[in-house]
Amino acid sequence: MCSVIASLAVVVVITAGAWQDTGPCGRWASDRGKGMSNPVFKFDHVHIISQDPHASARWYVEMLGARIARDTVARGAPQIFVELGGMTILIRGKRPGEDPAPTRPIRPYTDFSSHNGWGTDHFGFLYEGDLTAFCAELRAKGVHFPVELKEGVGGSLLCYVAAPDGVSIEIMQC
Repeated sequence: MCSVIASLAVVVVITAGAWQDTGPCGRWASDRGKGMSNPVFKFDHVHIISQDPHASARWYVEMLGARIARDTVARGAPQIFVELGGMTILIRGKRPGEDPAPTRPIRPYTDFSSHNGWGTDHFGFLYEGDLTAFCAELRAKGVHFPVELKEGVGGSLLCYVAAPDGVSIEIMQC
């Protein structure tokens, strides 16, 4: 299984098995049949601190088809639970006393892209469908692609989209 764990505005992808160019989407595969590395852990959420959490949540709804599951206030800041692809993206505003630092933009290198900072870099979704057509829809809505549609390491199509608050999302075609 593939799990995503996040802190602030960027995320790291962790797999319960080794990277393999196999699996139902030809992208990630664990050592199926051998069980999870530690089954007491279950994915819960990605947590993003946002300058405008309501606008950010609307972006995920309008651009990616997410659903707002809950809109609350916690510790003096808006906190919005957005569901997408079976995952929860928790988007919250600045809490009293916080002074969040801006994220670095993703930039291209010779054969990869990176935020060029310690910590996590992005989170990814598998897309079951025509990724080329979906990217055209996103582009028509004004979405920016810091990494244009290309063939990834395992041969699958992928791209990166720029989400609000400096978040980068990799979308990989199944």
